[in-house]
Amino acid sequence: MAWPLLVASAVLSAAGSITAGEAAEDAAKKNQIRLIKQAKGVRAGSHRRAYEMRKAGDQAAGRVHSLVAAQGGVTDDAGTTNIVGDIYGQSLFNAMSEIWQGDDQAQQLIETGAIQVDEAKGMKKAAYLQAAGSIMSAASSFRKAPAPKAPAPIS
Repeated sequence: MAWPLLVASAVLSAAGSITAGEAAEDAAKKNQIRLIKQAKGVRAGSHRRAYEMRKAGDQAAGRVHSLVAAQGGVTDDAGTTNIVGDIYGQSLFNAMSEIWQGDDQAQQLIETGAIQVDEAKGMKKAAYLQAAGSIMSAASSFRKAPAPKAPAPIS
C-alpha cells in the first residue's frame, strides 16, 4: 500500500518543481515586456523634454535679439552674438544631457529585464534537476521498501 503513495508523492513533487520553475520563467518574461515598455516611455519622455529645452533656448535667443533690436542695437554685433551663442550652446548641452540620461535609464530597465529572465531560466533548470532528484529519491526508497505481498487467493 505504501508504494502507490511513494510513487504519487514523487510524481507530485516533480510536477510541482517543474511548474514552479516554468511559472518563474513566465513571470520574468512578462516583467521583461513591462520593463521594455517602461523603457520606451522613459526614452520618449527624455526626448520630449530635450525638445522643450531646445525650444526654450531658441525662444530665449529670440528674446535677446528682440530686446537688442528694440533698444536700437545691432543684433549681429560681437556681444549679442556671444550671448546668443552661449544660450544656444547651453540649451543644446541641456537637451543632449536629458537625452543621454533618458537613454541610460531605459537601457538599465532593459538590462534588468534580461537579467531577470536569465535568472528565471536558471531557476527553471534547477527545478528540472530537483524534479529528477525527487524521482531518484523515490526510486531509492523502492529498493529499501519490502516487496508487496500478493493477495491471498479467494477460496
